[in-house]
Amino acid sequence: MKYYVEINGTVFNTSKLEVTSLYRMENIQTNLAGDLLIDRAGKEKTKLAVTFNLLTEDQMSVLRSARAAVTCTVRFDRGSERVEKSMHISEYTEPSPIYFYGDKTKGIRYGTLIVEMEEM
Repeated sequence: MKYYVEINGTVFNTSKLEVTSLYRMENIQTNLAGDLLIDRAGKEKTKLAVTFNLLTEDQMSVLRSARAAVTCTVRFDRGSERVEKSMHISEYTEPSPIYFYGDKTKGIRYGTLIVEMEEM
């Protein structure tokens, strides 16, 4: 399945997209009767785990600059709607570049890359 992920206006080849929602602050306790009391403060924030495939040099430079800029604009599909969030890209290990199908005239590509992002 192909997923839609766009970072700073550049669309990426994505094979896996995991979206997790977390609350900014959460306190879980029980009262004397054993009932569960959950207190959630603030809005939820979104966490993404994305697997990119065969990135071009242009896509890789967008990813590098987004990582260096601390925050970036990320657009992705969540259910039936397209969501835009301001996110922070966590550290990632950059794959080695390879020639596309071994042909230097077709440029280089970067292999599979897993990137984690968290909403600011």
